[in-house]
Amino acid sequence: MNRVNYFLHIPKTGGTSLVHYLITHFESERTVGIYLPPFGISAHELVKKPKQFIDAIEFVHGHFPYGLHKFIRDEYRYFTILRNTPDRLLSAYKHHKREGLTEGLGLLRYFFNKRPIDMDNYSIRLLANVSNAVEFGGVTESHLNIAKDNLIKHIEFLGIFEYYNASIANLAKEIGVLPGVPERLNVSPNHPSVSSDSARELRIVVAANELDQMLYDFAKDRFLAANPELTAAD
Repeated sequence: MNRVNYFLHIPKTGGTSLVHYLITHFESERTVGIYLPPFGISAHELVKKPKQFIDAIEFVHGHFPYGLHKFIRDEYRYFTILRNTPDRLLSAYKHHKREGLTEGLGLLRYFFNKRPIDMDNYSIRLLANVSNAVEFGGVTESHLNIAKDNLIKHIEFLGIFEYYNASIANLAKEIGVLPGVPERLNVSPNHPSVSSDSARELRIVVAANELDQMLYDFAKDRFLAANPELTAAD
């Protein structure tokens, strides 16, 4: 039985493009997306599927925390992509705004009034397997250390959004699919230059996600160490 490939899709990291690229290499009946309806099913629904369905799975992708494999089968491989925290947060806010979730609030008021979990150290939440179990603002350095440990020991492939093409080329080689550059899908419009007030708001929100930035810096250092042909300036 083949091992299951898990793409732990941290929102706003180019994951939608990557998923559409990868699913062409797996049979549709062997692929499962963990997203809100109508885009997929919940992890809870997945683990309740019949054994015959579970045994056929080869590729699981979506917004789920590390650890889902424990409910599927022992043979597994995880991969994920991280993105620089300020850009990911701003992209997430723009996405929420387009979806009508911000109710006209600016970034700072939206963040502190609506408390969106996916803008609160969310990379750590997924990689440390705490997801929504920790209250808004409750992610700690202990969670960061768990996320780092999981990156080192259990995430077989790590990509960095800022090195997207190199990340995809390496991933294609790692999992044995045809190399190529995915068509970019679900891309936020270019961020216009922000006012000084907006820049100040972003700095405050980024500061509240300091642990996520620390995780990104840790992951980027590992990625560059594994890809010495790249440089931090590339």
